[in-house]
Amino acid sequence: LTTANDALGLGLTRADVRAYLRALGQTWAEDPINTDPAFLRTRIRGAVLPAFEAAAGPGVAERLAAFAALAEEDDGFLEGQASAALSRIANNGALDALALDALALPVRRRVIASWLRGNEVAVDAALIEDVVAAVGEGRQATLPGDRVLAPDGPFVKLQAARGRRGN
Repeated sequence: LTTANDALGLGLTRADVRAYLRALGQTWAEDPINTDPAFLRTRIRGAVLPAFEAAAGPGVAERLAAFAALAEEDDGFLEGQASAALSRIANNGALDALALDALALPVRRRVIASWLRGNEVAVDAALIEDVVAAVGEGRQATLPGDRVLAPDGPFVKLQAARGRRGN
């Protein structure tokens, strides 16, 4: 156990951990969930990773784990950028459309997702892409819950959809 990830048990195989415990004279408990195919992670370990290893060679799980760690680090950085940007461009419940459109696309997507969630709008990737396009084109975007994202001068804001029952 030489690296920070190893100290946390990340990047170690089951065989590594068992060998370490054997060297310490320790025993361990087997969790039956680890072999239950009802769980996605069990099916991935039992079928997907061996198929990746057969296709890409030994060590693919370690390379995927390293990539995932880098992606998590990038995601944390982008979330921080998005949070700061949202603070700068939000104004009385609206967003500065020009400032939003000027953000790097990965940050822009996160700003939109965070702002919509903060306004109790359920988001998915397709909705975020539609809102990105709508802001860039200066048009409305239809949102769940009988609402729209609408341009309002230099801003975009949420509004009730017109022509709906109860409006």
